[in-house]
Amino acid sequence: MADETFVFRQKLKGLTDLAKEQDMSLDLAQVKKALEGTGLDQSRFSLVCDYLKQEGIELTDPEQEKEERTERRSILEIYLEDLNGILPVDEKEEFRLFRQASSGDGGARNRLVELYLQTVCDLAGEFDLAGKTGNRPASAAHAAAGRFLQIDPEDLVQEANIGLLLAMDRLGREESLAAYRVKLLNSVTDYLEEWIRGEEDALRSDRRIVRNMNQLADAARELEGENGEKPSAEELSAYLELPLERILDLLRVGGEV
Repeated sequence: MADETFVFRQKLKGLTDLAKEQDMSLDLAQVKKALEGTGLDQSRFSLVCDYLKQEGIELTDPEQEKEERTERRSILEIYLEDLNGILPVDEKEEFRLFRQASSGDGGARNRLVELYLQTVCDLAGEFDLAGKTGNRPASAAHAAAGRFLQIDPEDLVQEANIGLLLAMDRLGREESLAAYRVKLLNSVTDYLEEWIRGEEDALRSDRRIVRNMNQLADAARELEGENGEKPSAEELSAYLELPLERILDLLRVGGEV
């Protein structure tokens, strides 16, 4: 029995070590594979998952995420089919609409938004997060996003539509249809790149908090083992060489203050 307990603890340690290598993330298939042969039933497996979450490890289910992406993609496909029903206009009429919209005509603005839904949807599709957006070189934030983010197509389309609405509100008077088009699409592209940058910053922040929480937990265990009592925030601050306010913030996140 003691040997089984030791093996189980070693497997748990192996999982936490693996999670640290993967930015504090594991998928359920990895957890199940690591615990093969331990005789865990579903209830005990759930307890293991709860333990890993308490250690700040994010658990993902690739199969469930795949099903959700498939469902969302179906919704996106329906949306794209609806766009096919929008009647186009010739270039002369499009230029007239731009002129009217830039002068504050709400009806012309709404018609242009409708006409450009397919265009910005195509633009969003070109954000393959690999380093290029259409014919325009991607920003550093866009290129970096490919390494850190997994963005669903429908989220990109939704943000592209928001960027389109904002771009329409910022229209100024231009002397040609080409100038209107360039200004509009550049504005949408700028918005999408800024949004991606924000998503990446949020992801970095979340991962930094998880790392700090784990450092705090490790330090608390070590100090408690040395002194025989739960360490104070001041002791943790000195041990980790972090500002006291930062320690207090982490303790609040963990519900310990």
